[in-house]
Amino acid sequence: GLGIPAEPLFRSRDLMEEPELALRLIDTSEMRGVADVNYANYMRAQIYYGSPTMEDLDKARDYCLRVLNNQNPVVDSLQRIKIISLLVSVFQKTPEKYQDAVRYAIKGAEMAHKANRLMEEAEFYFNAGTMMERLQQGSGIAYMNSSLELYRKAARNSIAPLPMFSSNLGQMARIYAEEKKYADAISLLEERLLVIERIEKEYSTAPAGWIDQQRAYTYPVMAYCLYMTGDKERAQRMAAAFEQTQS
Repeated sequence: GLGIPAEPLFRSRDLMEEPELALRLIDTSEMRGVADVNYANYMRAQIYYGSPTMEDLDKARDYCLRVLNNQNPVVDSLQRIKIISLLVSVFQKTPEKYQDAVRYAIKGAEMAHKANRLMEEAEFYFNAGTMMERLQQGSGIAYMNSSLELYRKAARNSIAPLPMFSSNLGQMARIYAEEKKYADAISLLEERLLVIERIEKEYSTAPAGWIDQQRAYTYPVMAYCLYMTGDKERAQRMAAAFEQTQS
């Protein structure tokens, strides 16, 4: 495997706030054999991807690929999924790399499927679909729909997928609204409101204000789509509901 210590060596906040120090610590840990080469390179990739002061996407990509290509030791499938996920995030930051993001997201989805990691599979497919949409309108819908189906399945037995599911329903509804598929957008937003309701009931740890914020993202898009389909009365009700989240 990645030789990951039982306790994480670094918290990701430390990595991002003091990247130079974090890189030195990683070098030392690798030298002393506390962290194996794959774990060390994964941490380096995270720093170069996420640090506000040291962002270097080429380095982040190279460190991810080093881990994926390393034959000694080879990383296990769950760590591989993690690294492909980071690699997709790296590619998503650069428009000319969207094609690569799609390719790796589909690869990641296939690996997650084999490993029976439903939520990771759903997320990879959603990412693939979003990137395809940016490349060509309408081309990513099938992948995004597959992703939402997987979230629905995962949400039957667990509340863990709900926040991400809510966010992705909203994102896909916006894409439908942009493509003037207002009825499709409305049905996803209605589903999103039900998911938010479930989060409110079942998630004791939802951060303060998060629920209101989720509704505040949903109501205006819903009001717009309803208005565009001619349902002006319900559109007004949604606009009023939005006003309430702001008070």
